[in-house]
Amino acid sequence: MKVLIVDDSDFTRRILASILRELGIFHIDEAVNGIDAVKQIDKTSYDLITVDLVMPNSSGIDVIAHIKKTRPQASIIVCSSVNAKETVMQIVKLGVDDFILKPFNENKVKDVLSRRISQLKAN
Repeated sequence: MKVLIVDDSDFTRRILASILRELGIFHIDEAVNGIDAVKQIDKTSYDLITVDLVMPNSSGIDVIAHIKKTRPQASIIVCSSVNAKETVMQIVKLGVDDFILKPFNENKVKDVLSRRISQLKAN
């Protein structure tokens, strides 16, 4: 299973990568902004992509739209501190699979990632 973590925060990327390794996922790539994410998504097929909504150079919403257009089979989990109703409705319409609100509780993150990984492995 291949995972891409898209977040401008080194701290968040480290936490998510650590949790993924605990869950047995070891092919983990990282992108520090939306432009970097799009480049990686265009050259690699990921099973799961976590996306922050607020990043320099390109918004997470733009990244999600690109994923849905080019890699519709990829599962998307948004990890963001943005929880405005309009934004949440927009990402739901785009078809994200789950949402983790920052700052996050590690147990909640483990639960969400574990559930999504199990669903992906079952398919």
